[in-house]
Amino acid sequence: MAHHREDTCAKGSCVNGWCNSKSNYTECRCARGWYGTICEYCYSRGCIYGSCNSTSCNCDAGWSGYNCGTCGSGTCVHGVCSDDKNECICENGWEGNNCQSCSESACIHGTCDEETKKCDCRDGWSGYNCGTCGYGTCKHGECSLTGSYCRCYGPWSGERCDVCGISACINGDCDFGDYGSGIICTCHNGWTGQNCDVVAVGAENIELGQSSTELRESSMCMLILTVSLILAG
Repeated sequence: MAHHREDTCAKGSCVNGWCNSKSNYTECRCARGWYGTICEYCYSRGCIYGSCNSTSCNCDAGWSGYNCGTCGSGTCVHGVCSDDKNECICENGWEGNNCQSCSESACIHGTCDEETKKCDCRDGWSGYNCGTCGYGTCKHGECSLTGSYCRCYGPWSGERCDVCGISACINGDCDFGDYGSGIICTCHNGWTGQNCDVVAVGAENIELGQSSTELRESSMCMLILTVSLILAG
């Protein structure tokens, strides 16, 4: 690249270019997207992240420089400036000149809204990427140290520690409500406690482990047998 010689270049200065050695430093060689005697006029392609206004670029939000090609603090919404400051390096799942638009993979516990390009979080989750949990998010657990996921207690599992199975309701059945609501165990006859693991008072004479349905069926069989014996007698 030739050295800028303001004393010999046409009109004394190349606004958006440099003195051309091939012209014995009497003419300007313009940067890409610029033209004119002193490179004072722009084409649309001369403004990388902005628009051309005849002799200058109107830069998009966050961008600066004669050609709107320089990023700085706050330019990359969900990312960082590259080392040479000419582009944004986006976080995983984010895109756009300013890393302002989400894709589906950007929203950890939610979905990407196609119209707003922002994350729509599921119940209990917050943050720009739906990756932040708080009080009440983890039904049977606690937020991780980073706050990005739930650490479930005991046999509980699921995104919000609200999924139970046979290991959660040891002697009972899970009673599932709407998403996000509390989940309780419906204990088999003779059992009690949050996990149906405590023998109920007075249950010594009950065959533990039988569900209410099983007991009803057993009682019905005994009734039929009794009636049959009475009629036979």
